[in-house]
Amino acid sequence: SDVAAFELYSRAKDLILNTGFSAIIAQNLQEGIDLLNQALARDPSFFAAYCQLAYAHDTFYAGFDHTSQRLALAEGAVEVVRQPRCGAQKRASVLPLVL
Repeated sequence: SDVAAFELYSRAKDLILNTGFSAIIAQNLQEGIDLLNQALARDPSFFAAYCQLAYAHDTFYAGFDHTSQRLALAEGAVEVVRQPRCGAQKRASVLPLVL
């Protein structure tokens, strides 16, 4: 419901999903993660942003940063998504699109 949070999310999603085989993929992923964190600071209940954040951290972990810290960041975002307050119907409609 926060327009600025949605704009941050949209910019992040574009960076994360449209990197392709770019030489700057790690930079785009990190920038996308930073934007998603800003969006979530504005709207902590932004479900799709948590889904995208989990995807971004997982992608970063798989390709560039094989640290336990990066894995913990991905798992933390997934845990928020799995919480009952997100609503089962909402989870079912969004997860296949972002994961």
